[in-house]
Amino acid sequence: MPNFNNKHIRFLYIFIVIGALLFLAVWQKSSKADVLEKGIPKARANFSNKNEVESLKSTSLPGTAKASKLTGSWPQFRGAKRDGIADGDELLSTNWSKNGPDKIWTIKVAKGHAGVAIYKGRVFLHDYDEKTKRDVIRCLSFDTGEEIWRVSYPILIKTSHGITRSVPAVNDKYLVTIGPKAQTYCINPDTGKVIWSKSLVMEFGTKVPTWYSAQCPYLDGEDIILAPSGPEALMIKVEAATGKVIWTTPNPLGWTMTHTSIVPMMLDGRQTYIYSASGGIAGIDAETGKLLWDSVKWKVKIAACASPVVIDKDRIFFCGGYGSGSSMMKISKENDSYSIKSIFKFNPKQFGSVHHTPLLYKDHIFGVSPEHHLVCATLDGKIKWTSAGKNKFGNMGPYMIIQNKLYIMDNECNLFLLDIDKDGYKLLSNAKVLPGHDSWGMMAYANGRLIIRDLDTMSCLDLSTNGK
Repeated sequence: MPNFNNKHIRFLYIFIVIGALLFLAVWQKSSKADVLEKGIPKARANFSNKNEVESLKSTSLPGTAKASKLTGSWPQFRGAKRDGIADGDELLSTNWSKNGPDKIWTIKVAKGHAGVAIYKGRVFLHDYDEKTKRDVIRCLSFDTGEEIWRVSYPILIKTSHGITRSVPAVNDKYLVTIGPKAQTYCINPDTGKVIWSKSLVMEFGTKVPTWYSAQCPYLDGEDIILAPSGPEALMIKVEAATGKVIWTTPNPLGWTMTHTSIVPMMLDGRQTYIYSASGGIAGIDAETGKLLWDSVKWKVKIAACASPVVIDKDRIFFCGGYGSGSSMMKISKENDSYSIKSIFKFNPKQFGSVHHTPLLYKDHIFGVSPEHHLVCATLDGKIKWTSAGKNKFGNMGPYMIIQNKLYIMDNECNLFLLDIDKDGYKLLSNAKVLPGHDSWGMMAYANGRLIIRDLDTMSCLDLSTNGK
């Protein structure tokens, strides 16, 4: 039997420890473990910021297409009122063919979940070119899907369960986009001329979320509201014409950016902005940027995606996925101070949301739960009904209301059309409308046309009675 002295034993111990560490590193790199075993792959933790300066140097290229003559619009995240509800007087089909509504056009897009804005016959999309390693802001014809112009800039990105996630905001004078790594561009929507650009990472110290930025910019006339969530800037107001920062909201608690977007709220006769950051929620005065209230009573630990739902003058509904559930919060004022507290909660199986923001419709809250069920909740904390035992609608796909009908996409590109009210729902039609999967991106509607996407394909559907 060999005679090991202390020196040999120490050497053998060190060798075993180093070997174990190397094995662990290789195992972690190749492991397919997921976040809380919920089916979401672990994201890449480190992003390259090597070309942040270069990312502010853009190239504009004209296309050959022309804008549609259609005048309907879906100008930003969740539509004109940021509520996910569309009106209109178009005659829409409720009885689809086996293949669903006709496709007006279909294009390939970079892997991701970015939705579009529609304005003045144009479709605006934040895309990415994996061959040239450039973010691409595309202006497309609403009629054909062909390019009118494009703006691109270099930025190094690797797929982290998709790349793109944000929806642009547009009005007559400005198009605003936030890229996956928080590059913010303001562009003339007619010509594609860049007005200004910012790197939120360089200018405000933004920490890009684990699965890249999904924040959708809020364009309020001549002003742009952003939530960099950097060390000294939780929220900022920017002059759209110049890029000048008008005010900055401090960030004393060091909260970081999530995948949620800013929501406007009229509180006590004053315009405010609500944001759900990494460590809690906050309300900011629209005129001054002053922090009116904040709270750590609501936060989502993993992948905060659903934005706040403003119910009325003093109530806000918050929800999330991955075990978060939801909570109705009420704001109170005493003298000159505001406070917020939870007035009821739903557990994760009752009401939550993995990706999308629920709908406030006819004094009820509608959403698709992490359990794949459509849920209707009252404003006083009761579950009115669910689709459990009848239908499953996925738990990550988008949904919206068009002319009092609910349109839902599940995770595998199946589109459902429902009649809904506070007493229940009726399934009117359904069809698989795209060939792929991961159909998580926001839908957009105007003029009887619905723009949808899966992981790498985008289509414009004809919902009219002519598009069966």
